[in-house]
Amino acid sequence: MYYDLLLNVFVSAGKTTEEEPKAIKSGDAAIVNLVPTKPLCVESFQEFPPLGRFAVRDMRQTVAVGVIKVILFAYYQCCSCDERTMHHSDFPW
Repeated sequence: MYYDLLLNVFVSAGKTTEEEPKAIKSGDAAIVNLVPTKPLCVESFQEFPPLGRFAVRDMRQTVAVGVIKVILFAYYQCCSCDERTMHHSDFPW
């Protein structure tokens, strides 16, 4: 999974404490762009809450949990056929 750390957020006030942080500590909240390496079935939390939550696990340990605020799609034209396919390198961020 590919990710970009965008903002570190102060939870109780909802204000930004740091833009583009290098790392997030345990207990911190952040806004992050996640690009999965495999297809996922997800929705934004506002549209469908059961599919709007996620957990990231590594080595059988949960390393992150959160809600999906926005889903961005990018399509590209396949070179060998006329099929439209999603490709992570065309995302706008």
